[in-house]
Formats: sequence, structure tokens, C-alpha cells
Amino acid sequence: MAEEKRPDQKQEKMKEQERRHHAAGNARDGYHRAEAGDPSDLIRGLGWKGFLILIVGLFAAYVVYALFIRG
Repeated sequence: MAEEKRPDQKQEKMKEQERRHHAAGNARDGYHRAEAGDPSDLIRGLGWKGFLILIVGLFAAYVVYALFIRG
């Protein structure tokens, strides 16, 4: 019985196949991604709970800044 793959697993498999077929393009993309970062991979890796914690943390940091530092 074949196990169903999650969408993120399918996407990772497609990325791996693309890397194998286009090695030079992969090197160029990796160079540019290293300069700017790729926020979609960050969000995908965190999941919805981690993303929610990130948003709440940023909001809390802004409140502390607004009350104590700028105040």
C-alpha cells in the first residue's frame, strides 16, 4: 500500500529533480539566494504555529519599543 505524500514532500521532490537537470542554474540561484535569503523556505519550515509565534514576538517587540524606547 503506497503511502500518500504531503504537498511539501512533493514540492521538495520536484525541487530535487530540477536541481539534477539544471546544475548551472541551481548554482546561480543558490548564489543569489544566499545574498537575499528566501523567506518562503523560512515560513514553510516553521509551520503555522511557528509563524504565529514569530508574528506575536514581532508585535511584542514593537510594543516594548513604542512604550519604553520611543516613549
